[in-house]
Amino acid sequence: MNLSSRGCEALSDPGVCGCWVLLGASVEVVGMANKLTYVVFGLVAVFVLLQIAGAPERKSSANPHPRRSNRAVPEQRQGSSERFFPSRAGERAGRSGLRVTQVQVCRGVEDMGPVGAGTRFPANVGSLYCFTVVEGASNPQVIYHEWQYGGGKVTSVPLSVEDESWRTWSRKAIRPAEVGAWQVKVRDGHGRLLAQTRFEVVSEGR
Repeated sequence: MNLSSRGCEALSDPGVCGCWVLLGASVEVVGMANKLTYVVFGLVAVFVLLQIAGAPERKSSANPHPRRSNRAVPEQRQGSSERFFPSRAGERAGRSGLRVTQVQVCRGVEDMGPVGAGTRFPANVGSLYCFTVVEGASNPQVIYHEWQYGGGKVTSVPLSVEDESWRTWSRKAIRPAEVGAWQVKVRDGHGRLLAQTRFEVVSEGR
C-alpha cells in the first residue's frame, strides 16, 4: 500500500477525523475571539472619542482681571468722620443707598456726638457744626454738606463715608452780620438730596 492510500485510510478513521474536526473548530473559535477583541477595543475607542468631543468647555467663573475703580475720594475738608451706630428714627433714603438717620446743627462735637444742638444761635456764636449720621454705604462714598444762607449756597463741604454706619460733620464760621435763616442740605455724590435741616442766627437781644 502506498502513502496516498495510507493517508486516505487514516482520514477515513473516525478518531482521526474527530481530531481534525476539533482542530478546525479551535482555530475558528480563536479567530472569532480575536475579532471580538478588535470589536471591543473599537467600541471603547469610539466611546472615549465621543466623551471627549461632547464634553463642554469649562470656563473659570473668577475674573482674572477684576475691574478697579479709579475714582478718588476727595480729601475731606473742615470735618472728620468716625463710625458709630445711631437710631433709625427720621431716616431718609436716596438712590445711592445712603440713609441719613440724624442731622443737627450744633455748637461743637465732643466724643463723636453733637454738643449744644439747636435751631437758634446768637450772632456772636463764632462757628457752627452740622453733625450727620449716615447708614447704608456698601463701599466708600462721598456726601456733601451744602451750607445755605439767605436762599443761596455759601459753601459745599465734601465728607467721606467709609462704612455702613458712619458719623461725620462739617464746620462753618458764622460772621456777626450773617443773621437770618440758614439751612444745611445733605447730598450724595450725585447731587441728590438726602436730608436737610434749618436754623436761625439772631442778633443779640432777640
